[in-house]
Amino acid sequence: MNLGGQIVGVFLVLAALIGGGAAIGHASRNGEVADLVAQVEKLDAEKSAETLRANGEVATLRTLKETLRSERERRNRIGLLAQEELATRADRIAGLKLKAEQLQQRIKTEASNDENCNALRRLPVCAAIADRLWGDSTAPRPD
Repeated sequence: MNLGGQIVGVFLVLAALIGGGAAIGHASRNGEVADLVAQVEKLDAEKSAETLRANGEVATLRTLKETLRSERERRNRIGLLAQEELATRADRIAGLKLKAEQLQQRIKTEASNDENCNALRRLPVCAAIADRLWGDSTAPRPD
């Protein structure tokens, strides 16, 4: 064999090896790319599912916040109405108490000015009745 043929043969073998390696490498790289594309598609699907779930949770959270806000406002209105009612009742009770005191004082005054009632002051009377008629029954009575 001649030297030129051997060199061409070596080049052909080297070219075949390099071409075969490149083909194997290219096929291997295509397999990796296909695996990575599949992973990306899987992750995109998971991301879409999580985005939908998160959007649903955001909507639920907004609904809950709105419900809580309206409930807080309702309770505040109820509290204000209760305070107004208590103030009205307190005023009415104070007015009734004043009228009762005035009526009691008027009855005591009329009893003191009435001659028949003055005669009763000299009689022994149960302490509870005397207290209702003339006030403190332990206080000295005018004769």
